[in-house]
Amino acid sequence: MNRIVVLLLILLTLIFFLPFLSGEQVFGLRDHALYFYPLRQLMVEQVRAGHLPLWNPYLYGGMPLLASLQIGFFYPMTLIHYILPFNLAFNWFTILHYFLAGLFTYLLMRHYKASEEASLLSGIVFAFSGYLLSVSTMNTTLTSVVWLPLTILFWDRLLSGGGRDWLWLVLTMTLMFLGGEPTIFYSTILILIIYAFFMGKIGKLWYLLPVVLLTLGLLAAQIFPLLEFTLNSVRTWRTEFDFISHSSLPPRETLNFILPNLWGSFLNGTYSKAILGSDIQTWILSPYIGLLSLFMAGLGVIAGRSRRAYFFLTAGILFLFLSFGRYTPFYKLLFRGLPGLSFIRYPVKFMFFPTFAVAILSGFGLDRLSRILNQKVLLAVGSIMGVILALVLGSGIFKRSLHTLISARLGLTEDLKFTLAALLNANLTNWLIIFLLLLFALVLLTLYYRKQIKVGILTRGLVALVALDLLIFNFNLNPPVIKELQTFVPLNAEIMLKDRSLFRYYVDPRVYEKSGGFYRDQTEVLVGLKTKLMPNFMIPHHLSDLMGRESIEPLRQVRFYYEFRDKFLPDRLDLLSKANVKYILSYERLFDPQLKLLSDQQFYLYQNLLYYPRAYIRGGECRIIKYEPNRVEITANSKSGGPLVLADSFDPGWKATIDGRPVKIELEEPFFRRVLVPAGERRVVFRYSPDSLKWGALVSLISLLVIIVIGFWNLRLNASVPIGLGRNRDV
Repeated sequence: MNRIVVLLLILLTLIFFLPFLSGEQVFGLRDHALYFYPLRQLMVEQVRAGHLPLWNPYLYGGMPLLASLQIGFFYPMTLIHYILPFNLAFNWFTILHYFLAGLFTYLLMRHYKASEEASLLSGIVFAFSGYLLSVSTMNTTLTSVVWLPLTILFWDRLLSGGGRDWLWLVLTMTLMFLGGEPTIFYSTILILIIYAFFMGKIGKLWYLLPVVLLTLGLLAAQIFPLLEFTLNSVRTWRTEFDFISHSSLPPRETLNFILPNLWGSFLNGTYSKAILGSDIQTWILSPYIGLLSLFMAGLGVIAGRSRRAYFFLTAGILFLFLSFGRYTPFYKLLFRGLPGLSFIRYPVKFMFFPTFAVAILSGFGLDRLSRILNQKVLLAVGSIMGVILALVLGSGIFKRSLHTLISARLGLTEDLKFTLAALLNANLTNWLIIFLLLLFALVLLTLYYRKQIKVGILTRGLVALVALDLLIFNFNLNPPVIKELQTFVPLNAEIMLKDRSLFRYYVDPRVYEKSGGFYRDQTEVLVGLKTKLMPNFMIPHHLSDLMGRESIEPLRQVRFYYEFRDKFLPDRLDLLSKANVKYILSYERLFDPQLKLLSDQQFYLYQNLLYYPRAYIRGGECRIIKYEPNRVEITANSKSGGPLVLADSFDPGWKATIDGRPVKIELEEPFFRRVLVPAGERRVVFRYSPDSLKWGALVSLISLLVIIVIGFWNLRLNASVPIGLGRNRDV
């Protein structure tokens, strides 16, 4: 491995994430702030308190934490959160994966015998593409997809007779799943199958079966709880095509590969439904990969004409069509016929492989450029420059007329006219920058064609131009926020924090809808969401919301929410009281003797005077003496016995004992726990100890032992391939 290349990748990574290096500013865009920051902070807090992070008591009346995949508890890189201060660890966890994405892609290209420059180019294009920088906010996608290059590398070696590479393949696929995005894992299996076909190794495709089985076995400790949780979640309820395919990539947005933010940017509010219509997506902030990268990728296909080039081209196009989702009939057919696809929400996720394919092909193209450079190539670059120049001149000359025409046709308001003007100005600036970058590329190509510079200067110069291109247009895809915003406590939360009792709060859905739309500043976004007591943001303050936000949502709670959310709020008070809801945030003034107004500064905060305690027994009294994430202890006293209700969510992983004797937990509608307590003084203990985790851990341990045994057996036999694969080393 070239040390200079490694240093260059480190340097580029540090430049791209310069605002985040010290921890004074943190990632705070969308899911970073909503999911990953509060949930991982909760994980660290529970582990340091001596608890396994199995249960989250602050959302939906309680829900599984480890099973949801968001915290990545079993993912080895997560250890950084226990070593560094949390803000610093949170930043560097993400930053590290961009370096790994570039490094692993470089290693794959070197395995393909590409030059140092071409390998570095591929690493840069993949690591700092608009797609990968966009999924920083979808952190589990990032931490899964970075393992794709190594997975393909070890699969290629295994197909070529690399006997011990099955073990490395199992390891990388295990890490890919533990990263937290099953879509990437599922897609990668399909990709490996297609790869074997294109490499002419279809007879060795069965090698994949024991690899996948061993991988799934190692993952059982995570998969079993995940499956149990998923089967009791919204994922089994909302499987209709329109819901699953909601975030599909509009085909027009493929132009954003080469023209950054052509249709506007989510980050500055220029990406607007009022201008573009309903066919938009906000999952990927930008897929920009650059004209130079795409041009060299084209050369990689045309000049390369190899099995690998055709594989990356074909699979890249296939997954691009998958990312179009509902915009093509192709996806609906696969949705009905391809097992597992109906569980994958957001087809736009499949954009990971077209991006990776362009990165690999651009490296192939750079290596072939010096051999095929002629007047036709120079003419092609010049023609592209001519088109860009025409866009610059045309938009500059006709900008006002175009603005007037679009505004009149869409009937835009004054605010939207301003947004449209900002969009047109941004495009003009972007196209001018692209033109200048192409001009520098053309100068380099011409100088080499005339033999005035050596090939090394040409290739390194082009790599530098691509890096500069991506830096200019993708640097701002992750706007930082000051770390104090993550701990900012709004007024209404301060009021509730003075109450030391066990309670929940409830936010009327219309609070979230008020003042909607795109914010132009990320600070405004976080302050606004915290002011509305958005559930996940209150986790670090240990405030429990009756509802919540999660990637996998518990079914009973969500159904309960949908059934009564549109009712007039006072009509819901009886249900809310039984759910231990002591505080209610309303978007309007309410007049009910059961509600006491505490604040009208940030919406209207009320105290529910008739709320039920967290635990109660009919015909007696009880008291919670210990309340921990995975354990609740209660003393109960009743003359005749009766049902004790704990207003925490029902889940099959909870066990209960009364005076040390196991008892059955029953469902108390709508989603609470209930046990029948005999008369007299009793001690009731609820303990979260899911059997799915125990059985999964056992299967994982057995799988690990099997892998160790096979590994030692191969070593003793001096075997070069897995058991039963023979000793053939055909390349």
